[in-house]
Amino acid sequence: MMKTPTRARSIQEQNDRALFRGARPSSTLYHFLLRSSWTQVLLAYIALYFVANVAFACGYFLTGGVANARPGSFADAFWFSVQILGTGGDGAMSSAGTGAHILVALESMLGILLIAMAGGLTFAKFSVPKVRVRFSAPAVVFVFDGVPTLAFKITNQRRELVAGVEVTLTAERPEQSAEGHEFWRSYDLKLRRSRIPALTRGFTVMHALDGDSPLRGFTPETFAAAKWDLEAALLGTDSISGQVVHASHTWDARDLRWGHRLADTFILNEAGRTILDLRDFDSTVPCEPTPGFPYPHALGEQRTK
Repeated sequence: MMKTPTRARSIQEQNDRALFRGARPSSTLYHFLLRSSWTQVLLAYIALYFVANVAFACGYFLTGGVANARPGSFADAFWFSVQILGTGGDGAMSSAGTGAHILVALESMLGILLIAMAGGLTFAKFSVPKVRVRFSAPAVVFVFDGVPTLAFKITNQRRELVAGVEVTLTAERPEQSAEGHEFWRSYDLKLRRSRIPALTRGFTVMHALDGDSPLRGFTPETFAAAKWDLEAALLGTDSISGQVVHASHTWDARDLRWGHRLADTFILNEAGRTILDLRDFDSTVPCEPTPGFPYPHALGEQRTK
């Protein structure tokens, strides 16, 4: 049975999965390795190390320039290459002949270069802050202080603080200009609060669907028909390294729950201390529909995940 691919949630994931014709945005090897997992980087290094040794072993084997090697033994040529690339020492075997000496010089330089590159890449990957900011999978539209409001949650899943946090929210949809040209138009959505001193446990981002909102007056059906996309971005500073961190998330009509509020994630434990319970982070609770905001149309379960 074919597995259904997971939906791209962040803007970076969407860009990685996007289809291009004619040209594709390039990514340098350095940035590719920084974005790769440690497992992928380790496997790439092992592959490069193996290919380099095989290539030089072929050179030693063809030139016959390994003294004390068994005649016609490619394995001895390979292990000789490993010695040269790793330590620069010949051990029991040594190079013989001008061709082999040249290969040893080239392989020694390559070994120094690989060590420098591996060390620099390791330091760079360790120095990049790995932010673990989580956005709620659904966004909700509910009545807050008498005004229909779009809301979603963000939380920090690390003990280290993200300081000086600024959140931006943008709505996009395909439109047509007065000249008949089709294009995607972006609207900046004003937030009730877009800046917080530090992201510790959780924060609810809200946008009022009032007279100044480009989303005012929409219903679930018209919102989906208009093909609205919502994009949120978070920018802050890692409190330990002092480096800038960022995260993003996207929602479309399928991710919005009208007439629901976000479930409470702050609870009191037995000792009376407030803790963050992330088990209900993506849960929502239906609200009572009103004549001015008749959502949800039918109240079902009291909590939706």
